[in-house]
Amino acid sequence: MAKGYGGRALSPDFSYGRYMTRRLVRLYPLHVVTLLLAVSVSCFLRGAEVGGWWWIPNACLLQSWVPYQGIYFSGNGVSWCLSDLMFFYAIFPWMYRKLDAVVVSRRWAVSASVILLMSCAYMALMCFLPEKYGNTVFYVFPLMRLPDFLLGMLVYECYGRLVRRKDVGQILSGWRMTGLEFCAIGGMAGTCWLYYHVPLNATFAFIFWIPSAFFILVFALSEAWSGRIASCLSLPCWTGLGNISFTFYMVHQVCIRAGEALWPEGVLESRDLWTVACFATSLVMAFVLHAMVERPIASLWKKKHLRDACS
Repeated sequence: MAKGYGGRALSPDFSYGRYMTRRLVRLYPLHVVTLLLAVSVSCFLRGAEVGGWWWIPNACLLQSWVPYQGIYFSGNGVSWCLSDLMFFYAIFPWMYRKLDAVVVSRRWAVSASVILLMSCAYMALMCFLPEKYGNTVFYVFPLMRLPDFLLGMLVYECYGRLVRRKDVGQILSGWRMTGLEFCAIGGMAGTCWLYYHVPLNATFAFIFWIPSAFFILVFALSEAWSGRIASCLSLPCWTGLGNISFTFYMVHQVCIRAGEALWPEGVLESRDLWTVACFATSLVMAFVLHAMVERPIASLWKKKHLRDACS
């Protein structure tokens, strides 16, 4: 968001309505399709009754604001993240302007103090909140995931400063950049190991903040300065899979639920075979939805935007 829309958000002719419409066009059609698929799987394959008012906040992408698991994990359970994303999209222009004002005015001491106080409050809540509420508060609730979003914006600011310095590119070129790539991967792998050895409340987001920020920064720089792993990941086969990664995320739980109904335990020879079957089904569905939902709607929006710009 910072890379794609940061400069536009600072522009005096920035259109907030057009910006939010584009965000909705990007997310909402896929949300509706996967929600209908999830309801169909629940009704026709799993024999569940679908009723209640859960669909109202779900359809409005407000489900993560309701602190009840039956609401925020309703329908296509993973869509709770869309509720968080729409909140972040809505406040992004304001947040980016505030961040830019801090950078321009160099009010580092005040900003650091505010961040420190907020971090202390977060840590205190993480330590004293009963773990049974951790998923609802730390993982799903949008305001508690705001640090993740802000951290990403700060990482982009750091990235921009490093890319503009030629001496940094000379220092990190070649094998040094590749070494940093392996360090980033190792840090993420170590965090995944640590996940099983820290208090539950820390696993919902906190322990991934620094490793994720470092990982994203390293591979963004690696793309700019031709790191070996980044060069491999830029091959068409990987970029193609990257293009459907969000669609895969949105459809994978629906496919798992369908797999549980169609292939009960014991039907397939092993759990590994069942996992492979669900993964393959999710991958095929992701390609289909990307080709039949995401791309056509994005194309229509682009044509409409060009017509409006020309008229």
